[in-house]
Amino acid sequence: MKKLYTTLAMTAIMIGSMTFANAQALGGFKITYDATTGCTGLVGAPSVYCHSGAGTAAGTAWSYVVGNWGQDDGIGQMTMDGVDIWALTFNDPIAYYSQAANGPIPGGESIFRVGMVFRSADGTLEGKADSCVDIFVDFNEDGSITSSFIGVFVEYNAGVGINKIENVATISNFPNPATTETIFVYDLKTTSNVALRVLNAMGQEIALVASGTQSPSLYKYAYNTSDLTNGVYFYQLNVDGKTVTKSFVVNK
Repeated sequence: MKKLYTTLAMTAIMIGSMTFANAQALGGFKITYDATTGCTGLVGAPSVYCHSGAGTAAGTAWSYVVGNWGQDDGIGQMTMDGVDIWALTFNDPIAYYSQAANGPIPGGESIFRVGMVFRSADGTLEGKADSCVDIFVDFNEDGSITSSFIGVFVEYNAGVGINKIENVATISNFPNPATTETIFVYDLKTTSNVALRVLNAMGQEIALVASGTQSPSLYKYAYNTSDLTNGVYFYQLNVDGKTVTKSFVVNK
């Protein structure tokens, strides 16, 4: 499996193996799906569901499957983040996948991999990776996350756990979705060496918005998005060697 987004992996600050139980305690994770990519019938769909399954051994998925195919029952229903951009947050992944028919997940076990496909409410339309194969996300022992498909980005919930920088109070952007401009905002609490970058869906840097030593203050940077095509992008703040990555959508 070709692994993508490794350059977007958040810096791990835990010692030893990264277990999904830890990710659960740290606020879970968020999936962002671009319905215009891959093998898809979901362009323009009024609603999208994530049908997924978790594996409790490295390299396995679909052991605990959650989702009722063809039913518009809210289980796995995603939120629109922009035109054909959909998101779903798993605040408590262990509890979520314990809903499976063969659940609950035994105490002490961790989730290492999640498989997923996307569907319309009635199940007649699907979204998968290129060549119409399932999509897989791996939660690695070093705390990083890798996705098998460019159209799906997964990140730990922002502002908590390993996706948090101790000397930054907040980081956000607005508006999101953006049309011609978005403003990045962060509140720096101590004098630090800072770099703020914008990345494309492949994790490639497309802009260095700010860099250098900065004093404690609230910083705001306007970024022109008029030349960007519609889709999901990321902004990455590095402060004294620690990194937080968050997503935003361009929708003109």
